[in-house]
Formats: sequence, structure tokens, C-alpha cells
Amino acid sequence: MVTKSKDKTKIATRKPCGRLGDDVKEKIVCEVNSGILSKRAVGRKYGLPPSTIGNWLEKRNLAILVHSKTSNILSAMDENQETKLLNNQTRQKQYADVVKVIYYQVIVQLDQIKC
Repeated sequence: MVTKSKDKTKIATRKPCGRLGDDVKEKIVCEVNSGILSKRAVGRKYGLPPSTIGNWLEKRNLAILVHSKTSNILSAMDENQETKLLNNQTRQKQYADVVKVIYYQVIVQLDQIKC
């Protein structure tokens, strides 16, 4: 009786491990941070495990935190500049929330059209 051997990946037939550029990583991280897609959805879209995307998010957030501590931008600002900066950040957050709501409404409408 002949037994089938498992088809093992050989070095000659293996695909090379492709590294993504920093610009592509940044795009992927921005997609997750925007809240439109989850880590899992972005992972399926780009063929990456969600844990890898999570690692990129952690590294980016840590880099931002370290950079903000070393630069001390807010300490050099007066109250008026701080207020403007915080208002701008609030508007950006509100805009992102509105975009997210519109996105979900479009998804629901498309779902209703398909049914």
C-alpha cells in the first residue's frame, strides 16, 4: 500500500517573505485608527494577521507618546494656542465620528437594497 506524503513546502517553491513599506503600514494603521474597519477586517483585506496590525498600532502609539514627551509642545504654548489646538482636535474627532455614522448608514442602505 502506497502512502501519500504530505506536500511540504520546499525552499525552492516557498514564496519570499514580503515586507511592507512604512507608507503601506501607515495607511493600514490609519484605516484601523479611523474606526471604519477593525483590525480583523483590515487583516483580511491585506492578508495580514490581526496581531501584526495590533503590533504596528502599539509601536505607533508608543512612538507618538515618546515623541510628545520629549518635545513638550504644550508647555511652550500659551493658553490661547492650547485652546485652539484642543478645539481643532475636538473638531477632527467629531468629523471622524460623523464620517463613521455616514459609512454605517450607507452599509445599511446597501444591505437593504440587496435584500
